[in-house]
Amino acid sequence: MILHRQGLNIDYIIKTNINDYKIYMDKLKLPKFWSQVFASLNECKDLRPFSSTSNYHFLSAPIWFNNQFRFKNKPIFLQNWAKSNILYIKDLLDNNGQLVNENFIFNNLINKQNWIREYPCNAICDITDSAPIQT
Repeated sequence: MILHRQGLNIDYIIKTNINDYKIYMDKLKLPKFWSQVFASLNECKDLRPFSSTSNYHFLSAPIWFNNQFRFKNKPIFLQNWAKSNILYIKDLLDNNGQLVNENFIFNNLINKQNWIREYPCNAICDITDSAPIQT
């Protein structure tokens, strides 16, 4: 129930790779027990750099709570974007593998108030710059 209020679900959280349980507690307001469960699970994962992954795995990577996508050295989470179903790298790219523009983001956000403040251009550019996509 807590995850749904944030625009996420258990399947999504299992795909994340944050191993600091405090981040789950602070950002998602998860109970300490579940935060520790997810963080412990993530410690067991083999995190490979995107340069050694396939296009499919890169595009399927979660944006939120992903150690490889950080802004000011912190994992990214924008609740409004998650609730608007912008969850994976593929959600930020068009059919040609290019970063979607601000109009696309604006039109897809449920809550359009203060959206430009949330638009983390530097973080998004860092994400797409590390893409192994070959066009």
